[in-house]
Amino acid sequence: MEEVLNYIKQNKNVTKKKLIKNLSLSENEINEIIISLLNDLKIELKDNYYEITEKNNRKVGTLSLKNKGFGFVNIGDKDIYISKRNLNGAMDGNLVLIDIFKDEQNRDCGVVVKRKVSMKKLVGAIIKKDNEITISFDNPKYQAFHITIPNISKYDIDSKVLVETDGKTGKIIEVLGYKDSPGMDILSIVKEMEIRDTFPNEVLDELQSIPLEITEDDNISNRRDLREDIIFTIDGEDAKDFDDAVGIKKFENGNYELTVSIADVSHYVKEGSELDKEAKLRGCSVYLTDRVIPMLPKKLSNEICSLKEGVNRLTITTKMIFDTNGNLKDYDIFESVICSKKRMKYHEVNDVLNGNVVEGYEPFIKDLKTMQELSHILRDKRKEIGGLSFETNEIKIIVDETGKAIDVKEDVRGEAEKLIEDFMIANNEVVATYVSYMGIPFIYRIHDLPDIDKLRLSKTIIQTMGYKLRSKNGKISNKAIQEFLNEVKDTEEYDIIADILLRSMKKAVYSIYNEGHYALASKNYSHFTSPIRRYPDLVDHRVVKKIMKNEIDYDKLNELSNILHDTALLSSKCEQKAEECEHEVDKMKSAEYLEDKQGYEFEGKIFSIDERGMYVKLKNQIEGFVSPKDFAFGYDYDNLYYRNTENDQIYKLGTKVKVKVIKTDKMARTIDFEIE
Repeated sequence: MEEVLNYIKQNKNVTKKKLIKNLSLSENEINEIIISLLNDLKIELKDNYYEITEKNNRKVGTLSLKNKGFGFVNIGDKDIYISKRNLNGAMDGNLVLIDIFKDEQNRDCGVVVKRKVSMKKLVGAIIKKDNEITISFDNPKYQAFHITIPNISKYDIDSKVLVETDGKTGKIIEVLGYKDSPGMDILSIVKEMEIRDTFPNEVLDELQSIPLEITEDDNISNRRDLREDIIFTIDGEDAKDFDDAVGIKKFENGNYELTVSIADVSHYVKEGSELDKEAKLRGCSVYLTDRVIPMLPKKLSNEICSLKEGVNRLTITTKMIFDTNGNLKDYDIFESVICSKKRMKYHEVNDVLNGNVVEGYEPFIKDLKTMQELSHILRDKRKEIGGLSFETNEIKIIVDETGKAIDVKEDVRGEAEKLIEDFMIANNEVVATYVSYMGIPFIYRIHDLPDIDKLRLSKTIIQTMGYKLRSKNGKISNKAIQEFLNEVKDTEEYDIIADILLRSMKKAVYSIYNEGHYALASKNYSHFTSPIRRYPDLVDHRVVKKIMKNEIDYDKLNELSNILHDTALLSSKCEQKAEECEHEVDKMKSAEYLEDKQGYEFEGKIFSIDERGMYVKLKNQIEGFVSPKDFAFGYDYDNLYYRNTENDQIYKLGTKVKVKVIKTDKMARTIDFEIE
């Protein structure tokens, strides 16, 4: 490709015949390369000659649209502003060719002259405007777009529809319902983000053959029988998909035996089945405010695979022996059958661990206290070797029966939540170590080193708050980060500092390359404990079971590696999309909660700050924007603070403020505050 591109750059009047004659490539190869270069806007055909597109003030870049409808194109060293009228149908994420010009203020601006056309799905409502039936799109980026849709008049006014469009023309591919129907707001985000929320008929048909209970065909005699063991689940109050159960023993020498049993989903979801194909495309379950979009149908996720109390279930169990210092002394992984002795809830277990009496937990108090002991040992051990623990809380949105947000709270993680997290980390690590030692292809969960420039920037920002993150020879180790987090843990700025450091971290992903997990300070790590809601866990179960049964085909390891590589890439993308969907729903519902509270005052603190303005986080974790344009503020770029020029008040990260809600936009998912 570079050979063809360079030839066109260096020569005039280049035709296809000229390329074939002068380059050591076949005609088919040149045809393929030309098509690719044209699609990527690197060349264009003018008067039967191929020319380079980028020259003088004509540049190629990716368009990023903003909520107000304008956009920017990054051309390497700067971003070029594109007004609404100069988009010419280009959509967010499009590769575009732009002509750059100076506006009246001598600023660089651009107009889209060509774009790489791609299809996008958008949700909107059918409306009648100026005697014309059209679509008002939910996404504010596209509200100025006028997209031609054939036969639009046959659809009911106020219907919510899903449109597939290239930015200029489109077609309605699904009618979602009435725009103000309960739950339509969340469904609209789900559809626009292309989250698969219904199961195909082929999957539902295949589901009919799966039983609701263990049968004789399951050959439980070939499994280790743990049905008499004290094993139980600990989950959230609303959970129905219980994919992990735990048990504990403490020996006279002080060692602990931790049992983690995971639902054997792979027993029911066979490789290559319709259920398996759909689960792979979904990648993971999506947990939204008032609903779960499951990776597997409820007959599996909430029934036969769910480790319900008092019901026999097929599992894969890991027994781990830890000494009093948290060192792993031995482990065993095997197929099993269990019967959970109790469905425990996080808040109730937290009460028990705090010394309160909770009815029904009396037989399990000793086991829970022992689990807490081991949990602390494992957590301290991980911190000692450099594992990072960002102990931050999330937002919890409460909705009424119509789906409207009626309350927003801080979702505080207690000892029970941390205990289960510690045990699942231990199990995931043991399984990854086991497979890594065997040298069999596997899907690992990897976390790369943080970007050094971002980490240094974080250090600088933290210094403006009066804290110092230590470095050695210009490097900041994960152990130094954890020691610093421990030092500031009880300060009021802890959550801000933890967020700043989190932003400097790279995202954990799935990979067949065992490159370790930076944040956990683990050389071998996988996801194995949630096969009901994560596809990589399900795939890794299959690999482990094949190893245990000596069913690995060593002549096809390359083939297995390629399959797992593709699965890892797809699963990482699905996870990212699910997290984005969850985040967007939370933002929308937060705005909805405050939309009838304009003028209300709240207490919060400045959580993020730059030259564009300040983000204030309320005690319930809702974030809103404060624009300096509306007030007498001046920004200090070196020390990262705003000064009110009228009263000399300083506003910096961590400053406690009282704010008034001045504007909310549910569809744009924005909240604007004013500092009182």
